Order: sequence, then C-alpha cells, then structure tokens
Amino acid sequence: MSEFKVLIIDDEPLARQKILRHLKETTSKFPGALAIFEATNGIEGLEKIFCDRPDLIFLDIQMPGMTGMEMLQQLEKRPFKIVFATAYEEFALRAFAENACDYLLKPFDQKRFDQSLEKTLMLHSQEKKLEQLESSFRRGGLPFDKITYKVGDRVKFIPLSFISHFESREHYTYAHTADGEKLIDLSLSYLEKQVNGTQFTRIHRHILVSQAHIQEIKRGENMWVVLKNGLELPVSRNNRKKLLV
Repeated sequence: MSEFKVLIIDDEPLARQKILRHLKETTSKFPGALAIFEATNGIEGLEKIFCDRPDLIFLDIQMPGMTGMEMLQQLEKRPFKIVFATAYEEFALRAFAENACDYLLKPFDQKRFDQSLEKTLMLHSQEKKLEQLESSFRRGGLPFDKITYKVGDRVKFIPLSFISHFESREHYTYAHTADGEKLIDLSLSYLEKQVNGTQFTRIHRHILVSQAHIQEIKRGENMWVVLKNGLELPVSRNNRKKLLV
C-alpha cells in the first residue's frame, strides 16, 4: 500500500501537535499508510515539499522568515492539496484564490477538521481518477472523443465536437470553443495522432482545425480556412494539399 504524505507547516508547536492529533483520529480515511512531516516556517516547508513530496499540506499563514503565502509564490507547480489553518480570517479570500481546498480558522475542533479532511480527500480521489482516465486516453484504451481541462480544483470535459480548433502558443496548447479558449495538458502532435486525421486536420505548425467547423477555404497567393464563427486561420504551404483532396 502506498503512503499518503501530509505536511504540517506552522511555527507554533501546539498548533502542529493539534493537527497531528486530529490526523491520528482519522487514519482510516486515508487511501494509504499515513506519513506525517512537520515544518516550522515557509523556508523549511519548501525543503520538505521538494524532499518528501506531500499529497496534502496544512499551512499556516503568519510565520517568521517566510509566510505561507510567500512560500506558495515560490512554487511553479503545486502537485498537492492545500488546507490553510490560521487564526486570521482576513486571508480567506486570498487563500481560496490560491486554490486552497479549505480554510480552517483557529481554534477548530475535531468535527470541523473531519469535514475539511473529508472534502479534501474527496477532491484528491477525484483528481487521481481523472488522471487515470487521461492516462487511458493516452494509451488508446478509451475512445478519444473528449478532452479535459482544469478550472481550479475541478477537471472538466469538452467533447471534441465543441472544439473548432487547437492552437499551440508559447509552449502551451489551447482548445478553442464557442465560449473561449481552454488551456489543456496535451501537445498538438499527440492530439493529431489521437484523432488520426478523421476529425481534425493540421493546417499549420501551430494549428489543428476541426473539419466540421470549416465554413469555406480562401485560395490565392495565401490560403485561409474560414470557420463557421467567422474566424480566419492561415494554412501553411506544406499543409495545403490536405484541404484540397
């Protein structure tokens, strides 16, 4: 059974001990053997994050040396869930802007802690299941008829039929739909292989367009694809033959 790693970051020993006691009362809720680590400020917290790779962090805000918020700003990626545990209620809005799962206002009791933990573990479980689903897509184990994108702690699905085109821009890939563009975690090359040229066509090094969304093709010295929404997309010389078959 794999470990579920929890990191408690708080400069107050009594506060860390309280969370530790609450965790030990709820060990049966965790999807694996529980491993608990502690840090006394943001600087130590960063070291623990890089060394121990926690799944969940209970994070205080006001700490000497480096605050909890300052610590988060040092992290480009956050592959863990965050629950803030603090005595300062005025930071709640900013905490949720940092995609926190919950905000525990000190002092809190076991019941409130259990509610927070249950919510956080549910989100963690949902995310793991979606990661497995995406992995199945990548291996070709499931029909590739939709993709996922993240909104905070939620993962949403978009049917391919809703997407007019994919675009790679500044090392990121975007799916364009009627209600805007969505950042997705798949490369354009991977997408092209999955749809196998039957639904989408590569018209440019940076663009994969849905055949169903093409309204017309403008030909001349340059070639353009006009989508049903009126958007015009350039077609590179190397990809013109694909549209003229």
